[in-house]
Amino acid sequence: MGTQHIGLKERRDGTTTLLPHSAVSNATHLVCDLEFLVLREMLEHFDYSTAEQVVASLADHFGSIAALFKASAEEIVFRSGAPVEIAELVASFGRLHHAALGEEIGNRPAIKSFEALQQFVMHRMRGSA
Repeated sequence: MGTQHIGLKERRDGTTTLLPHSAVSNATHLVCDLEFLVLREMLEHFDYSTAEQVVASLADHFGSIAALFKASAEEIVFRSGAPVEIAELVASFGRLHHAALGEEIGNRPAIKSFEALQQFVMHRMRGSA
């Protein structure tokens, strides 16, 4: 999908090494962006032995965690071939994420007039000079 992915390689001593995009083979199931790595870790906590392969497929088909979290479980299954139970779990993560964002945004004060916008900008810029 045009994204520049990096990969991780686990060493025998248990440490992890970052691999540059040029060193990541398309044939491997190395997962890319940090958000997808976190998703893989979450799925591994549920003891999904295929978590790494499924998350690699999700990354390939959706391209970003934001696009993935907008998808329904049915769309996740259809587009990536992920097992239904994983797709439902990932879709639940997406709903939880959107609820948290909505709560955070909803608690911010709204700028309701041009004058309020001017005051806000002036206040913010005073300390940046």
